Amino acid sequence: MESFHRTAKLRHLAANTITCYRDWIEDFLRFHRVNGQWRHPRELRGPELGA
Repeated sequence: MESFHRTAKLRHLAANTITCYRDWIEDFLRFHRVNGQWRHPRELRGPELGA
């Protein structure tokens, strides 16, 4: 998330855009949480991404 915020600031995204994108990222990660553990997006494969 820190990397996202740095990149968003460097690209001069509006505060509302950053908030919206952050919420989408959190929703995506929350959807793919397994047994209460976050999974890094690099660990996700085809069927999980399709879901």
